Amino acid sequence: MDLFQRFLNKINKSYGQADAQLFGGFLPGGAESPTSSLKKTVQQKVGSTSKQIAGSLMNQFPDRANLFARYVTGVGNANLQLDPSTLSSLRAAASPEPTAMGMVPNPFKVPEEILVGMEQQLKIGDPRNLNTPLGNELRARVAEGQKNRNAPDFVMGRVPAYGPGIPQTGAYVPYGNVGIGKDVTNTLGSFNAQVTPGQSIRFYDTYDMENRAEDPDLVSGKFQPMKAIEEIQSIWDPSKGGLNRSVPDAVKQRMQSGKYGDVQKSSASQTASPATALGRALLYAMPWKPTPYPIDVTVPY
Repeated sequence: MDLFQRFLNKINKSYGQADAQLFGGFLPGGAESPTSSLKKTVQQKVGSTSKQIAGSLMNQFPDRANLFARYVTGVGNANLQLDPSTLSSLRAAASPEPTAMGMVPNPFKVPEEILVGMEQQLKIGDPRNLNTPLGNELRARVAEGQKNRNAPDFVMGRVPAYGPGIPQTGAYVPYGNVGIGKDVTNTLGSFNAQVTPGQSIRFYDTYDMENRAEDPDLVSGKFQPMKAIEEIQSIWDPSKGGLNRSVPDAVKQRMQSGKYGDVQKSSASQTASPATALGRALLYAMPWKPTPYPIDVTVPY
């Protein structure tokens, strides 16, 4: 074994010397030389330039497609430019409406007529329907309602006040907020804002598809055709797809019926739409991992 190893070492040494003398270190696995160092530098610059060019081309896409294309191709934030309308929407999302203290309905108290109806439903309901996740939820709501039956109808809380919203520093989760559209939820999604009053607003985030709501397999780099097909099916059947994989069957049946299986309704959703379904399908079908990248944009105040 020692003789054989010495023989291999001698061959490798001779190969490296020949590469350095004749080819300047360009052969695969050859010697390090000033020329090979130059080669690496050139390769790095060519790669960086290619990303800059690709980034410029991707800036021509709508921002949702632009950011996603950079994610799946590895171009990242090279030469990234967001549309002014997207930046305006981010500014609005980081500008909560002013509030004041006032009397608001008690959020912990179930209105009496609704509580009586739920109690009747438990009393005369079919046991087969009550022994389900939805039935358990109903029992829990009734128990909570009965516990707070004698609580006051109104309590002090925050109510909308007059005046425009003011940008504020903080972490923002836009999902479910009325008035915030896909130009926020389908671009940065949750994001951070850092405000310097009178000077600038900085928006920053890491673009990825990794959070508690997403299936970890989505970005595993494994080829998963069945999950990709299921995402495509979610365009017309909202009970399908990774976001609803853990939803109870009883809820899925409601989602599949009537107006819930509506492509137009899906298109209007903040999170579930034909475009996002196709994007998730592509991630499941890709045999490589997408590359997260930082987004950091500063605009005038």
